[in-house]
Amino acid sequence: MSKVFIAWSGNNEIAKRIKTLIDEKTGYEAIVGGNLYGHDSIYVGGTIIEQMKKCDQAILLIQKNPRINAISPNLMFEWGYLLAKLNIKKIHNYFLDISPNDPALPSDLHGVWAHSVSTDGRTECEIAAELTDKFFDSQNNTLTENKMMLIINRDETRKKILAHLVDPICSNYEMAQYILCYIYSSNIYVETRQEALNDMQNFLDRLDDAGFQSAELVLAARLAVTSIKFFLDIKYVTDEQYIKFEKFYKHREKFEDLFDRIDDLPESELKNWLLAFVYDFISYLYLLIVNSDEIDDDVMPDDKKADYCYRLYDVSEKAANLCIIIEGQAPNVNRQLCTLLRGYMYRDMFCALNCLERIESLEIVPRSEDKESRRKKFLNCLELSFKERKKLYDEYSLKNINSAFINNIEMEYFLGLAELQLYESDGIKRKNHKEKLMRYIERADRNISEKKVFTEKIKNYLKK
Repeated sequence: MSKVFIAWSGNNEIAKRIKTLIDEKTGYEAIVGGNLYGHDSIYVGGTIIEQMKKCDQAILLIQKNPRINAISPNLMFEWGYLLAKLNIKKIHNYFLDISPNDPALPSDLHGVWAHSVSTDGRTECEIAAELTDKFFDSQNNTLTENKMMLIINRDETRKKILAHLVDPICSNYEMAQYILCYIYSSNIYVETRQEALNDMQNFLDRLDDAGFQSAELVLAARLAVTSIKFFLDIKYVTDEQYIKFEKFYKHREKFEDLFDRIDDLPESELKNWLLAFVYDFISYLYLLIVNSDEIDDDVMPDDKKADYCYRLYDVSEKAANLCIIIEGQAPNVNRQLCTLLRGYMYRDMFCALNCLERIESLEIVPRSEDKESRRKKFLNCLELSFKERKKLYDEYSLKNINSAFINNIEMEYFLGLAELQLYESDGIKRKNHKEKLMRYIERADRNISEKKVFTEKIKNYLKK
C-alpha cells in the first residue's frame, strides 16, 4: 500500500479532508503530519519524522501561516527532509493563495513546480477534492528507470517487488511496471523461472489477503503468474519449441480473460503496456502451435493452422503498433524494451506469413494475395525484425553487463541474420552472412537449452 504523508501549514482541515479522500482509494493510505493520532511521543517532531519515514509519497500544502504571515518553519523542515528522502516526482507541491515566486519562499525554491490554487470563495471540501484529483492524476506516471535495465538487473528488480507489500517504495501503478519487467527477466533468464513463479504467486496471494489491491497491480501480478506458467510449459526438441495442444487451449483462455479485464481499465500508458504484453504472449502461443512438427495433422489440419496463422499475424501486428505508441509516451525509459518487443512481433508476423505460404501452396485454403505481394509482405516483416534486433545487438554487444542477457540478444540477432540470408539475392553478401553465422555457431555456448534449439535452427538454415 502506498503511504502518503500530508504536510500542512496553518489550518489542517484541508489536509484532513484530503486524507479522507485518499483513504477511500484502493491501494493508498494518507498520514497527516503532526500528533493528531494520540501517539505516545511527547515530541511532535519525533512523531513527524517517524511518519515521514513510513511514506513513499508526500503532499505539501504550502500556505502562509496567518499568525506570522509566512510559511511555517516546520513545513520548510519537512519539505527539506522529504526532498532528501524521496524522488522529486514523489513530492506533490500545492500552493494555496501563494505564488511560486513569493518572497516568503526561500530563493532556492523559487520556480519549483507546483499547482497553485485560490481558496477565495471556496469551501474546504471543494479545495480538497481538486487537490486530491490532481494527486491521483499524477499517479499514472511511468517509471523513471530504463525498463531494459530493470530486466537486465533482475535481482534488483526482484528485491523491489518482494519488499513492496512490507515497505512500499513506489505507487501500485509503478510497481505494476516493475512486475512487467520481471516477467521478461524470467523469459530471458530461463533458470530463474520457477523462482519467479513462486515470487509472483506469493505476491499475488498476499496482495489479495491485504485487501488494498489496485486493478492495475492485480492484473500485472496475475499476468506474471499466468505467463511464467506458460513459459514453464514450453518444450524443446531438436531445432524447435512447442507446446502441447491441451496446454495451448488452457493458456489461451487465461490470456484472453486477462485481455478482457485489462481492456476495461482507464486509458493510460500502463494499460498499453499490459495489452502489449498480453498480445505478445498470445502471439508466442500461436507461434508455438503453427511452427510445431510435434502436433498431429489430425489434431490440427492445415485449414485450422491457416486460421491460427491469421490470428498470429493479427495479434503480433497489434502488439508492434502498441509499442510504437508506448515508445512515444516516454522514449527515454521505454525505447529499448519496445525495440525488443517489436523484434519479436515482426518475426512472428513473418513466421505467420511463411507458414501461410506453405499451406496456400497446397490449395487447401484460398490464396490471400498474389505471389509478389505475399513475398514483399513477409520479407518486409523479416527485415523489420532484423532491424530491431540489430539495434539491441549493436547497443549491448560490447557492454559489460549480464552475460545471459548478452547471450540472448546475440542469439536473436544471429537467428534473424540466418533467416534474412535465405532471401539474399546477392551471392557475395549471402556468403559473408554464412561465414559470420558459422563463426557464431563455433563459439556459441551449448549449455542453455534454448540456445541449442536456436543454434540447430541456424544450422538448418545454413544447409538450405
